[in-house]
Amino acid sequence: QYRLNPRWALGSRFTRFHDQAGLFTGFNQRLSEFTLTSTFDLVPGFQMRWEYRQDHASQPFFETARPQSPVTDMRTALLGLIWYFGPK
Repeated sequence: QYRLNPRWALGSRFTRFHDQAGLFTGFNQRLSEFTLTSTFDLVPGFQMRWEYRQDHASQPFFETARPQSPVTDMRTALLGLIWYFGPK
């Protein structure tokens, strides 16, 4: 996480996974994901987070509105409000 100023931070993450035996996904495939997160401290103990995530599979895996037509890529956007107690 990189803090741009006392109230705003950016973070990113990249992971890869090879499910060679299909133990976790049911298929021999490679999965990867990239996540970018922006965190803004509104007041002490209350944060707002924006997150964008891109998932990729080496073969059609992610469900769509049509269950018989999985796709290889999935994008997710999230806006979250976090209220926490105690020391950070």
